[in-house]
Parts: sequence; structure tokens; C-alpha cells
Amino acid sequence: MLPDEGLVPHSDRYCHRRQTLNYHYYLARENLLHLDSMTNVVLARYQPGSTLLLLVEYPDAGRATTAAESFRQTFLSGATTNEPQLRANSKFALCEQVNRYLIVVLESPAAESARSLGELAKTRLTEFLSRGK
Repeated sequence: MLPDEGLVPHSDRYCHRRQTLNYHYYLARENLLHLDSMTNVVLARYQPGSTLLLLVEYPDAGRATTAAESFRQTFLSGATTNEPQLRANSKFALCEQVNRYLIVVLESPAAESARSLGELAKTRLTEFLSRGK
């Protein structure tokens, strides 16, 4: 489900739990995304810069909604939209829910590149879902 455009080869990492994700990218001490053995996570690095794309699959849309609200409230300082948010490190991040999936862009150098990667991921995910996978 990862978009090919800008993907850094061999940068994808797969996990289920917060501790493993934090090993590859420290998100937070708290389990903001409500990860557990029932979630599937892929983290990959993209150009430009060292932008990260995180895709999370939840067992159902309700759990994805809860996780999106938690992530936006805490990591994105209460963001209420899917628009990229400027973080204290001068990088942009966004979070968007598509059914039972979350698309999270992290460490983007510009709002437009965060938005673009999020849209690529959403298009790829939508195509994947329309094939009945």
C-alpha cells in the first residue's frame, strides 16, 4: 500500500506495537495511536528530506477514529483537520483517517510535501481497498 514516488528503498519497517515503532521512530511515551497485537503498522522514509509515512490498519473504523483523535489531540496540539500542522521542530505532520486505516505523515520539511505524500498514500490505499483486499 506504500506509494512508490519518493520512497527510499529498503526503508520500510513493519510492526504491531508502540515499543517497536518507538525503536524506529520515537513518537511518544504514551500509546497515542493505540497500537497493539491487533494493529498492523508500516513505517517508511520518503524524499524530500527524511519525511516519514506511517500507515496503521485497525480491526475496525471505531478504533481508527479513537486513535486519530488521540494522535491529533496530543501530537498535533489539538488539530481538528487533516491539514499539515507545524510542529515545534519546524517540521510538518498530518493525520488522516480512511475507513479503518490511519495515514500519518511525519517530519516533512514543508506543508505542501506533507499534503502531497498524504494524498499519494490516500490514493494508493483507496485503490487497494477498491480491489477488495
